[in-house]
Amino acid sequence: MSTRLCLLLVGWFACLATSAAHAVPRPGASSANGELVRAKLLADVSAIQPGQPFTVGVLLTIEPGWHVYWKNPGDSGLSTSAKWTLPEGFKAGDLQFPVPTRFDLEGGLVNYGYHDEVMLTATITPPADLAANSTVNLSAKVSWLVCEATCVPGSAELNISLPVSREKSPANAQVFDEWSRKMPVLVTDDPGVNALDLRKAIPELQRKNTGRLVFFVEWKNAPPAEVEWFPPASSDVSFTNGMARKRDKGTEIVFDAELLQGHTYKDQMFESLLVYKDENGQRRGLIVPVTVAGVMGR
Repeated sequence: MSTRLCLLLVGWFACLATSAAHAVPRPGASSANGELVRAKLLADVSAIQPGQPFTVGVLLTIEPGWHVYWKNPGDSGLSTSAKWTLPEGFKAGDLQFPVPTRFDLEGGLVNYGYHDEVMLTATITPPADLAANSTVNLSAKVSWLVCEATCVPGSAELNISLPVSREKSPANAQVFDEWSRKMPVLVTDDPGVNALDLRKAIPELQRKNTGRLVFFVEWKNAPPAEVEWFPPASSDVSFTNGMARKRDKGTEIVFDAELLQGHTYKDQMFESLLVYKDENGQRRGLIVPVTVAGVMGR
């Protein structure tokens, strides 16, 4: 997101009044209870086992025609987030996002996010010395921006209480199975991928701190007919001009990386996302790690 757009959003948010728990609905919204986004906190267990990780999910139901955002919102928007409040000794993993959808807007802008429904998940690890026969309270402050022709910020304080037990007790298996199949996997873990070739970045001599990156995925069978590329989320580097094209027995992805003005490049790995449709028409996401060292004046 550009600095100018960020400043505009900050000023815009300051002028909006929102409720403590939900986004203010747009006049005429057709939701039965007036909410554009309804949030719910679920767990894949009905009781917590000491020291055994479990998964929690933030399920968002979105008013038809509206959308919320992926971890990289695109040219505008804000990523959906969750801030956890956990008992002492509990640890929460990074928020996991399912495969997103691309939204093409007027003026050539592109957003990435979700419509209708999405569940974001995180792994919670309890301490091994958790006392049996006790009850644990977990809470999350979930924030989002929901957009149609206009955008409305919203948030919700979500809570769940679970007992502690020595016995394994799965719960909500159907919904967690459904959304786990929509989560991206590392490209090396996809059974349909034969090989991955990560090319080094090629600097553009005419433009400082800018370069082009290429990677090539070779498929075990025929390349998918539909392939999309989603750029990494970064506050320091802009990833643009992504293009996916068939080549030989594989798919070649080409995109540009540019250090944003006033930022300093730090050695890090970025997660690029390649999305394709399998033989059953299911959208699958492949996480492709990329670095841009060599482009950023190194």
